[in-house]
Amino acid sequence: MIADRTPSTDSTLETDVLVIGSGAAGLTAALTARLNGLSVTIAEKEPVFGGTTAWSGGVAWIPLNRHARAAGIADTRELARAYIQAGAGDHFDAARVDAFLDHGPAAVDFLESRTEARFELAAEPDYQQGLPGALPHGRALRPVEYDARRLGAHAGALRPPARERVLFGGLQIGAEHLAHFLNATRSPRSAWFVARRILGHLRDLATHGRGMRPATGNALVARLATSAFEAGIPILLSTPAHELIVEGAGVVGALL
Repeated sequence: MIADRTPSTDSTLETDVLVIGSGAAGLTAALTARLNGLSVTIAEKEPVFGGTTAWSGGVAWIPLNRHARAAGIADTRELARAYIQAGAGDHFDAARVDAFLDHGPAAVDFLESRTEARFELAAEPDYQQGLPGALPHGRALRPVEYDARRLGAHAGALRPPARERVLFGGLQIGAEHLAHFLNATRSPRSAWFVARRILGHLRDLATHGRGMRPATGNALVARLATSAFEAGIPILLSTPAHELIVEGAGVVGALL
């Protein structure tokens, strides 16, 4: 469910977990808590959900992920750790890096098994190929495109993608489709693919007022948000957090 206004000034909302922000990090935290039995509320300052994730490419860098293993890509914890350490230099935090390497692959497995999130290997190499432990492929994951109609009545509140990532008034093109658009004048197969995408987009504009095939970060948000709504997690839109409420050494709430 979505609430599109701030509760009245004298109302108090009790919840086990309050998540501030509705990007991929916030939605993932909210789903993890909810799927482990806690009550969760998400507060979002904007009138739409998705945060900066909805504008992004949505690529996650997760060494040792199951998609790389399935593709037969050779990687080890030692290589990944050496790469991070070489890149981080004096900022290397061994405890945090070890936690990331321990739990990153498990987080991907959790999301793909318990939510609508789906990933596939991206083409991006590790950015610093000259560093020890770098791989040319296998650690970058991109979200699989989605049908935003699965969001139902909430689709209209999905943050639109950045203008730089769309064509024809909102048609989103994922990296996996770019080759078809570049080859549309040379390949009948690509021409047919592009024609179907454009016609489908025009139909969505006529029936929904927006494109309904999100890709990249927009798809990741749509997937996670669908699961959040199905799990009964409310997203309070236009509800910024003004102040954290601290008791002792812990944060126990927030003024919204």
